[in-house]
This record gives sequence, structure tokens and C-alpha cells, in this order.
Amino acid sequence: MPIGLAPGVSFGHNPEATIVLDLYRDRYSRLGPAAERALKILAGGGPPETCESKGIDALFSAGLIAVSAAPQQVAAVNCTVPLTSSVETSGDLDSLAGFPRVCRECITVAASLRLRRLAGTIDKWRRVRAATVFVDDCSAASAIARSYVHWRLLVPVMRSCIPDSLALSMLLTRRGIAHDVVFGVTLLPFAAHAWVQTTEAVLSDRADRVRGFLPVFLL
Repeated sequence: MPIGLAPGVSFGHNPEATIVLDLYRDRYSRLGPAAERALKILAGGGPPETCESKGIDALFSAGLIAVSAAPQQVAAVNCTVPLTSSVETSGDLDSLAGFPRVCRECITVAASLRLRRLAGTIDKWRRVRAATVFVDDCSAASAIARSYVHWRLLVPVMRSCIPDSLALSMLLTRRGIAHDVVFGVTLLPFAAHAWVQTTEAVLSDRADRVRGFLPVFLL
């Protein structure tokens, strides 16, 4: 049977390192040299038997790859961060994304993360998105994002990048506006961050800030 990434596993790669996110263990990890070489071979379509046994064994023992009848493709996250940000530009607010809707999404996300944890919440978001027909409308996405940032200041829920990204994502999803939720990391020092973007603009942060992060997960 073929080998693929284990459920909940994704990774990003640059010349410095390969960083893996395991959603079900809620853990980031940096691969050692042998495991990194093995993952590169698998991502390039090479057969497992051409990998060093030390590397392939390390990937299996860490639960990062699995044998499956319907394997998840072994491929690094491919994500280009836009050069502009909607939160750094002036423009209209979206009239439908007012305080009640922003508040509702923030509270819904906070409750989901408490009950389902991160992996369960992401699984729920995937099901909702799979049932949604999306259109590219970067102008509408930016107006919704500016509304979210404007009204979010009044919501009595602690601010944090992951729940705020998911809440903004739900506002966009309910309107069928195409977007991505991205998780990324930096290495020195290690830090993790999440943001929302379209093909044209970062929606939830400054563009210069998020460009310093290596994307490791894309929703």
C-alpha cells in the first residue's frame, strides 16, 4: 500500500529547515537530516525503498507518515504571501460584518477550541468549507477584514492569532469569499503565527510581518 502524510500532518520547507506541524498532537517539530532527506524523496515521488532506513524509520516512529489506501500527498505547503495588507490600507467597511456578527464568530471559535481543541476545530472548518462555493472577490474580502479589525476591539474575548484567523475565516466563508488560513513559523527565535490572506492581500496582519514566517499549514 502507498505511503502518505499521516492525518493532520503538514510541513513547510526552506533551505534552512523542514518544519512539520502535527495538528492532532498540537506540535511543531524540526526534522533531523536523515528524516528530512527521506521526506524530500517521498515528496519528489521517489519510492520509500530509496530512502535511508534511518530517515524513513524516523518519519514512521514520529507518526508523520503512514501507510494508507488513500494516502495524503507528501508535499510541502506551497503558499506565496502577498505584498500588501488590507489592514494597512484605508477603505470601506463591510456593512454586513458588523459587531454582532464579529462577536458571534469570535465566541463560536473560542467555544469550539475549548470543546474540540485545534484539530477538531480545523476538521469542522474543513467540512464547512468543503460545502461552500467560493468566488474570488479580493475587494469584498478586504472590506470584511477591515470590519473585523474595527469591531474586534469591542469583543470581550482574548485576542490570539489562531482563533482570530478562524473567526475572520468564518465571516468570509459565510459570504463565499475565497481566502486561505495560513499557519507559519520562524526559527530564530522559534515563533508560530496564523493569518488570513487572499491572492492579493493579507487580511489579518501586516504583510511585512507575516513574510518572515515559513508557511507549514494551509486551510
